[in-house]
Amino acid sequence: MDNGKADTILAGGRIWCGSHAGFARALAIRDGRVTAAGDDVDGLAGPGTRRIELRGRLAVPGFYDAHMHLLPLGLAQGEVD
Repeated sequence: MDNGKADTILAGGRIWCGSHAGFARALAIRDGRVTAAGDDVDGLAGPGTRRIELRGRLAVPGFYDAHMHLLPLGLAQGEVD
């Protein structure tokens, strides 16, 4: 996209923006990077913008872990409330 608009917008949920920023209700992403976060980022939407409605769910952008350790993972599952 060359129009300066967001490629993707997440909205309608709780979006974790880090320990200093807390939560936002909407997030705009362009070229794989977060460009804006807040209560409303609809001004960054263009005709080709993909919109993901979170419907109250939590999104944690940038949180990515490609592996796990099976035994500790299984033990930790027994501690989940």
